[in-house]
Amino acid sequence: MILACSMGKDSMAMTLGMMALQETWNFRLHAVYVNHGIRKESSEEAQKFLDWAQSQNLSAETATIQIPKEPSVQAAARRLRYQALYQVAKQKGATAIVTGHTQSDQSETLLMRLLGGAGLRGLSGMQSARILGADKHPIHLIRPLLDCSREEIISFLKQRNQTPMYDPSNENVHYFRSRVRHNILPLLRKEHPGLDHHFGQLTKQLRKDADYLEAAADDAWVLIKNQITKDGALPIKALQKLHPAMMSRIIQKFCPFPLSSEHIEKILLLCQKTTGSAHIDLPGFAFITR
Repeated sequence: MILACSMGKDSMAMTLGMMALQETWNFRLHAVYVNHGIRKESSEEAQKFLDWAQSQNLSAETATIQIPKEPSVQAAARRLRYQALYQVAKQKGATAIVTGHTQSDQSETLLMRLLGGAGLRGLSGMQSARILGADKHPIHLIRPLLDCSREEIISFLKQRNQTPMYDPSNENVHYFRSRVRHNILPLLRKEHPGLDHHFGQLTKQLRKDADYLEAAADDAWVLIKNQITKDGALPIKALQKLHPAMMSRIIQKFCPFPLSSEHIEKILLLCQKTTGSAHIDLPGFAFITR
């Protein structure tokens, strides 16, 4: 297993926890510190990580990434970080990458996606496990601490006399996630102390709902795709008996390209009408007609 360890509170707790389970579960661990190279202290911190790993008798290495100039530096860093971890996992023949995301991270993700207008699947937050890569060597991404609170993480480290590294970039409110973490969520937690647990339960329920609707849409699509005309049109009558939530999913399956919310809204309005002719062109030469 590859352990993504930045030496912060969460990833250090995850690493120590996995090490405690190593003998019981009989797996090999290899920790990786991804050096983003953004701050001048990065190289020094990478060496501190290697020294710490050696003191723990833990196999480890560092991986350096170069972050391009993009509108969202954090998004680029996240993408390249996972790519680096994935490459190390392939080189080592590992079957899983383990990260230290916690309940607090889940709350941040949910709130950011809510403010960004995400749909049901997006609001289901981070999964505790999913597959990375689409080749013959799929690698599992595992987040074992998603149900753990920040207080539990801090207590765990104190019991083991461990001092995590401090990354000042996490405090920089120039980034959206940092503003959510330091400005918005503390206010919400003050109003509702059980917020992180509540958000965690909410994401699990939304994921179940999304899974059910997508499975139902798959079943409905098997029947509806047979009604597509020879010239490639999807008749409105094929959609009108469906619930609007199912309609939008079927329309996305029909169209080979992503649709905007405006496209979906036009089609749903058209489905409400029972008379008159109509025709809506969609991306990729797809269209819907009456």
